[in-house]
Amino acid sequence: MASRQAAALLTSRSPDKPASALHVCVVGAGLAGLACAAAAAAAGSCVEVIDERSALATHPTHVNVVPNLLRDLVALGVGADCVKAGFPYRAIRVMDARGRNCCELPTPRLAPVGYPEALGMAHGELVGILAKAAQDRGARLFWETRVEGLGWNMGRATLTLSDGREITPDLTVLASGALSPLRDAVLQIRTAPVCLGHEWTYTHSPRPHGFDHASLVLDSGGQRAFIVPTSPSTIGIALTSGDASRPVPPVLQPLLARLAPDTPRVVRPLLAGFLQAPWHRGNLICVGECAHTLPPHFGQSAAQAVEDAIVLQQLLAQGLSPAAVAERFSERRHARAQIVYELVTQAARAQLSPNEETDLRALFLRLSRLVAESA
Repeated sequence: MASRQAAALLTSRSPDKPASALHVCVVGAGLAGLACAAAAAAAGSCVEVIDERSALATHPTHVNVVPNLLRDLVALGVGADCVKAGFPYRAIRVMDARGRNCCELPTPRLAPVGYPEALGMAHGELVGILAKAAQDRGARLFWETRVEGLGWNMGRATLTLSDGREITPDLTVLASGALSPLRDAVLQIRTAPVCLGHEWTYTHSPRPHGFDHASLVLDSGGQRAFIVPTSPSTIGIALTSGDASRPVPPVLQPLLARLAPDTPRVVRPLLAGFLQAPWHRGNLICVGECAHTLPPHFGQSAAQAVEDAIVLQQLLAQGLSPAAVAERFSERRHARAQIVYELVTQAARAQLSPNEETDLRALFLRLSRLVAESA
């Protein structure tokens, strides 16, 4: 145990914060947790992040950095690093199985002048950038540390940790994922996201020459694919099988043929879930997939997680009490995130079972108008 604590401290930076700084504990070092850690530290809080894993998650998935996500990453102070690590693109091409363009989904510029409209990047690159930003601002990361017990003292959560510590932070940020039993225990609920349909397979592939755009492929047999360039040499692919009896759409065949048999892949169910208000109890708030589990459609899963972080930073910077931060966070985020959730989930269901009554482009434009305004 002592060696584990020592290793955690060696990978952390000692916070240089005044004694009056709020102590914020973030549970979960995924994308949402690290974004909130970086945001809270930027607002002057003394931040520690705990995670039961041994290191940052590295897997062959990508992040579609849509315009509102890029805007918020710039506001978080990591936009330039993301642009360096990723690959910019303009508009999303919607194609049929033969590669014929059906329409384009626009990507308006929401980030400041000098930034692209949107970009693709490897998931590991983004979480690495967020982790570095959090640590550079004084946050400490504790790996192989889990919450083994939770109690309440005067409305504040007291966490018993596997490293032997018992802490009572001023503010606890729960970013432990969509299937978090800790969230259900805290809020005294029993809920889980629903599976909308086929599993999705994520992988990286060599980038074909001239492939500098994002593409959504819709096949009448139910197969769907989203492809986005993630670097000068790679593309990210998200693929659902659809009807296994039908052949791979012709437009995807040359891309999939470039994959070696041992190319790393990740298979994930298509989940959707939304936590009804309140998203907090006392001084504890739920963020990211603990509050809103979004399908990957339209790139809003990561975008809403970072939007959580931006709102958290703004509230902390106002000097509010921790309980007020938690309450106002829930008030500001719930209604807006619910609309995003409903639009994205409707798009996901429509892509699984296409019908003439659902206009995907109209859904996308409605969502774009909503998220064009900052939270």
